[in-house]
Amino acid sequence: MRKRSRAAAGAPPPPREFVTATLLAVLPTDPEGVRISRTWAAFYSLVLAEPDLIRHGARYPDFIERLLAEQLRLAARPEPELTAAGLLALANGLTSSILGGQRDAAAAEAVLRHQLDLIFG
Repeated sequence: MRKRSRAAAGAPPPPREFVTATLLAVLPTDPEGVRISRTWAAFYSLVLAEPDLIRHGARYPDFIERLLAEQLRLAARPEPELTAAGLLALANGLTSSILGGQRDAAAAEAVLRHQLDLIFG
């Protein structure tokens, strides 16, 4: 039964594809993504001013970092936790650069893909 379920679901994506898709999902590439990113930025700003609010969801990035680190570990990349933290920080910075008008989504994606090429070869 388990084998049939896996076969029906298909194979999981390779680590590089998983990491790429996860990080691209963070970037605001359309109006809805911009709205979500602005909302998250506003919430995060509030958490910085009111640390008691952290229990209401500001730990979400920790989950993403662990998820990325596991994929990097599967790909046998060195220092997966540090690499995951750096990649998520890059995606967050690129999000800010899109929201602030420094670059458009395509340019941000190019920066992200370049870093992934350096990591995965």
